[in-house]
Amino acid sequence: MYDTKFICTYQNHFNDENIDNNLSNQLYQEDFLKVFGIEDYSDEIINVTINKLHTKLSKIENMNCILKKLAKKFMSEDTEIGLMVGFSYDYFYLLHPCICDLLEKDEITDSNYNLLKNLI
Repeated sequence: MYDTKFICTYQNHFNDENIDNNLSNQLYQEDFLKVFGIEDYSDEIINVTINKLHTKLSKIENMNCILKKLAKKFMSEDTEIGLMVGFSYDYFYLLHPCICDLLEKDEITDSNYNLLKNLI
């Protein structure tokens, strides 16, 4: 299950001097788990969901290009690796709205796509 109604908030503290790295990372981890509808990390739930998302995302040409660009950050062209990078701290808050668009509307809005593309 992927929660398309959840709104990521961890990125709101990127430049907050009152938040240390450990707390910032904890906020990211909480957001990450919430989109999968879990409170504790579960490889099985996360991997099954990510595999389904990868199948959908990789069929969209411009998202496939994004996934390849993300994979290149780890010297790869494997779009599965790219998706894993997309779920990392630096990109998750922008990947999440793209996934929500796809699951809710069966397409990704230009504005959400461009925000992610411009960060990469």
